[in-house]
Amino acid sequence: MISGVSQFSLSEALVRRARTGSPTALVALYQRHGGGMLAVAQRLTGSVAVANTVVQDVFVGLPPALRSYDGATPFEVWLKRITIRVAVIRVRQPDKGKPRALRLVSAGTHRVPEVPPEISAADGLMSTVEPDPVAFDQFVGELPDLPRMVFVLREIEGYSHEEVADLLGISHRQSKHQFHQARIFLAESMFSRS
Repeated sequence: MISGVSQFSLSEALVRRARTGSPTALVALYQRHGGGMLAVAQRLTGSVAVANTVVQDVFVGLPPALRSYDGATPFEVWLKRITIRVAVIRVRQPDKGKPRALRLVSAGTHRVPEVPPEISAADGLMSTVEPDPVAFDQFVGELPDLPRMVFVLREIEGYSHEEVADLLGISHRQSKHQFHQARIFLAESMFSRS
């Protein structure tokens, strides 16, 4: 078994080698971190294909990006933040040559169902429905872009609303609002299909 010190040294050595563009170091970093990066990217983008592109984009740009990595934070945390930023850029990218604004929960066909006033936000519904993890990922994937990204970063990845706001370039208040809307949407979706 690898001790914590040698595990850390191994990561440092891989990062140093990857800075120079070493293919073996990049492959080793991909093998260690690619799965987690793909999971975060897929939850944020709602698409396996786009998530694969995000991870590819991160690794293509990794050698030059590593020059700015100073080791002040753990490499895994730094890499996750880069993956999140690239995923957000991908979601906001124009689709088929047309600019695409982030959809709000109330936009287009993605309307949040009205919750009866006697139910306290999503808490009342969330506590009565417990889907399996695969179904839950499907429900999260059905969320519109911005609420999905806020929900994934806040609920699944554990970021604070301040950090979510910073990562997505939105206000703290908007982060809270989109998170609330996502929870209502998820609760209603799970409740109606149970």
